[in-house]
Amino acid sequence: MDPKQKYLKPTLKKLKYDKTKSFCEALSSDASRLDGFNSFVFFQDEAHEAKTMDLFAVLATS
Repeated sequence: MDPKQKYLKPTLKKLKYDKTKSFCEALSSDASRLDGFNSFVFFQDEAHEAKTMDLFAVLATS
């Protein structure tokens, strides 16, 4: 995708694109820690495994 890391800068839990100051980040599954998080878009992997819909509700209203 970007083998020389000219555009995308990966770290342990975040993928950054400095030109637009945008990023993708792995977040905790603890919904109470994400209240107030301001996201433009989110992807919830393995949503069918969630015990409650709390995480989805918090991120959907952020």
